Amino acid sequence: MASLQLCSSCATFDIQCFRRGTYPWRGVQVRCVVEGAATRCPFCLLLLESIEAELGKRVTVPTDSDQDGWFHLRAERLGEDTDAQNIVRMTVRFSKSTVGYFSPQGKYEASTTLHVLAESDSPAARSRDVMGRYVQKDDQPSKEFVQRIQDWVEACDGHIHCSQTVSRTNTLDSRRAPLPTRCIRVKKGNPSQGHSICLEETEGRTGAYICVSHRWVEGETRFHATTNDNYSQRRVGMSSEGLPKLFGDVFRLAAQLDIEFVWIDSLCIIQDSPGDWKAESLRMGGYYQQSRFTVAGTPSGLQAADGLLSANSKTPFRLARLPYFDKLGHQHGFYYIIPFDHGLKRRYRQQVSESELLTRGWVFQEWLMSRRIVCYTASEVFLQCQQGLPQTEMGEVVTNLDQFSTDKAAELSLKAGWTLDQMKPGMLRIGWERAVEAYSRTKFTAPEEDRIIALAGVAGEFQAALQTAGIEKFNMFVSGAWLWAIEHNLLWQQATRGTHQRLATFPTWSWASIYTQVNWDHGRKNSREPRPICRVKKVIMAPPRHLGQLDSIVNTSDIVPEASEGLVVTSYGHDDDDDNDDDGQSQQRVAAIKENFAVLYISGKLHPVFVGPLLQEGEHRVVTARVSGHTQEFGWDCWRVVTLPGSREVPSGWVSIEHPDLQDTAAIQGGGVIYALFIMADDDVEDGFAFFGNILPRHTVYHVLLVRRVERLLDGFERIGVGRLFGPEAHTAFGKARERILNLV
Repeated sequence: MASLQLCSSCATFDIQCFRRGTYPWRGVQVRCVVEGAATRCPFCLLLLESIEAELGKRVTVPTDSDQDGWFHLRAERLGEDTDAQNIVRMTVRFSKSTVGYFSPQGKYEASTTLHVLAESDSPAARSRDVMGRYVQKDDQPSKEFVQRIQDWVEACDGHIHCSQTVSRTNTLDSRRAPLPTRCIRVKKGNPSQGHSICLEETEGRTGAYICVSHRWVEGETRFHATTNDNYSQRRVGMSSEGLPKLFGDVFRLAAQLDIEFVWIDSLCIIQDSPGDWKAESLRMGGYYQQSRFTVAGTPSGLQAADGLLSANSKTPFRLARLPYFDKLGHQHGFYYIIPFDHGLKRRYRQQVSESELLTRGWVFQEWLMSRRIVCYTASEVFLQCQQGLPQTEMGEVVTNLDQFSTDKAAELSLKAGWTLDQMKPGMLRIGWERAVEAYSRTKFTAPEEDRIIALAGVAGEFQAALQTAGIEKFNMFVSGAWLWAIEHNLLWQQATRGTHQRLATFPTWSWASIYTQVNWDHGRKNSREPRPICRVKKVIMAPPRHLGQLDSIVNTSDIVPEASEGLVVTSYGHDDDDDNDDDGQSQQRVAAIKENFAVLYISGKLHPVFVGPLLQEGEHRVVTARVSGHTQEFGWDCWRVVTLPGSREVPSGWVSIEHPDLQDTAAIQGGGVIYALFIMADDDVEDGFAFFGNILPRHTVYHVLLVRRVERLLDGFERIGVGRLFGPEAHTAFGKARERILNLV
């Protein structure tokens, strides 16, 4: 701010001229603005430079005074107070016309937006005439900043969706929420002593608390973690000086907000206790959902050792300070005008949506479940809730976020689309699959252990939405899939070609078994759903080490009779160590999440196939996608030609093989007999006439899994890929295949 000296016109600019019930536009002549800018009047400079930025050229005063143009201003409001202005922004239009003070009608040359701000304890703010808040950026949370957070959270309490669970089946009260099992208690002291902290067992109490979403740094984070060795001492008291600065900043913020508790995973879970970690990991999603808000630090390179406030650098901008006049015309303090930030959307995308923090698997759930997030970045703090767009601590709103539809993780595009209470069963399934598509892009330090359990909270909310939608039968979450939609859930595809790590802790039929991004083809809008042509008759929850012992329980006598529509879920070889105290329904769900490995006992049809080379780029892939009804362009570079015995010269579809040992044609051909397991049939695919000579314009496409035998289990098969078969040969093969029983591991 080089100067605060206003010109004579701006010194008497009265915000009350925009009072409700009057004509909304007010004008000032271009000549006055240009002359004021020449004297370095901050408001005139701001008006002139903002419009010139939109025009891309200088604004000059016409030589003919009769053709002098106008700047027209209109107040934009946030609120419906009848006795206050509620102004948050001003729209400014520049016109060369001579229509005068009141009217911006006709063609205007340029338009821009200015933000209207006031310090939180100023008369302009207290009167609610000015709704934006001016926050000084400093090395410590300023009084204005803390008040801004407080005001934002309290306003958010009135938002319907911000006070509901993700499934929108229950109402939340984050002021009196069930506290996590243990929290860091922040005891506020006098200014000279600061605050003290200790680890506290909450014993079923309620209250308000803050969660922290941060990037674990292996070694460093564990050095500061709570363990059995330091647990007792931390119950007595802790020093924030020995902890990462990030944590200390959060404790300081909590103390200033009079929030007594903070939950941080590395401090509030006993990290070397498998039982405590197992129990708490299943509750983590709920902790974030119930919190007052979540604090996140997303700058590139920001680790727990760095402070939140060190990330938030001071951003220079042009600012004009105007006198605030009340309704009686008396001046009481000031308020501020700052220009619209054209780089705000770009910075939000780069520093939040594309941040390194959001590439981490555990963070996905933290962001999707959190009702409110205070996100520190390298340039500003973004405040984000379930209703409305993200805004900075200054009140600047990040608009037009539809461009962020390819967010790395649980950012706004996914959160906005997860309106689970409004979805029909088919859309619920697609909603889950899209969540997994985003989640599968994230990374873990220990993917073999965490890739499904880090979704426990999200899965619990999704199950609640299923029950609300009337899907109470088979709504069990098994190895990353839902039994009520198991046939669809099986048909995931690797999104990109390559040799991807296979995780042996998950069954091969689960998307979690391949450590890469996966996708589903959701089909055409308004088309009929494919019909299942196999049947999962039994699910055996069994660790991989027990597969060789399953023959005794996987036999026809244990299977539900064909006439029944039931499905049996059996656990085998698990230790009875569940220690959660939820109701019976939750225990069933948690048990399924807790045990990652399941065997599917399937009644279906198998047929041998031959897998050939990769499909050529260009028209071959496009035509194959059309004929097979594949509507989304992903994974095409993974597609290989597939043929059937007896007609090897005739292509019968495409397959995508994700098994890491079968990524070249020679390995595939030497890898034993490969079978197609028929999963679903789509009888409504167009474009078949030109290729098959069908009488009807539609044909049937078979969705299949590629499987091969495993030696550890009688009639055992593993998934190695996925694909689609079509044409007369495929139809004949399906008709001749005999239905049989197999165990998919």
